Amino acid sequence: MTDLADILKAADADAAKRAKGEEVAERMLSVLIANGGWMTRAQLVERLWQTETREISLGREYSGGRIIYGQKGLKASQCATRDELQGCANQVRAQVRAEQAYCIAVEQYLHRGEQERKTA
Repeated sequence: MTDLADILKAADADAAKRAKGEEVAERMLSVLIANGGWMTRAQLVERLWQTETREISLGREYSGGRIIYGQKGLKASQCATRDELQGCANQVRAQVRAEQAYCIAVEQYLHRGEQERKTA
């Protein structure tokens, strides 16, 4: 069972991740809006001082939908067309379905393993 210290530690880590994500999102938005078009992760990292490639995903995640992504890279939602916004939503929805299917497969494997252990 998890004790209170572990719960508080996890909450602090979540708060720190959110704060970092929101900070990176704001910096990304300023660059993306000024650019007006699509930018690759590499272009954003180059423009955003002290930002790593992996932080770009964190910034997008905590942008509150203000940053979209697609095959061309990332773009400020306010600069995107309706079709670009819908395309991003469709892509995210497809990824969620794929991840849900993967989760179900892992859980099925887990339960098959439990059944095999019980019969062994």
